[in-house]
Amino acid sequence: MRSTTPMAPLSRDERETCGGRPSASPGPCPRDLALEEYLLDVAPESVVSHVERCAGCRADLRRMAAEGDHFTRFVYPETAPAVWKAADRGAVGAALRSVATALVEWLTPWRQP
Repeated sequence: MRSTTPMAPLSRDERETCGGRPSASPGPCPRDLALEEYLLDVAPESVVSHVERCAGCRADLRRMAAEGDHFTRFVYPETAPAVWKAADRGAVGAALRSVATALVEWLTPWRQP
């Protein structure tokens, strides 16, 4: 995961721009999905070079990294056990439905239209 901590803090002018994006950003800013790829070290070079030059995107990355950290530390541990338990119940039901469907298809005589 790419570290976002060594990035310089935003100046007052950068913070006062619309949406955290400086008016002189280097080209159109990438979408959040591309920034997520950047955090995972799988973004294309065009995104990497843009982020290096765009204070607004670096601010978004800091926010996204903080949100991800919060999710990992607080949300996931509280919800994962219930999700896995529900998924286990759902997986058994889905497997039974699949087997039943296959049996019905196999046992039903084939009819030509």
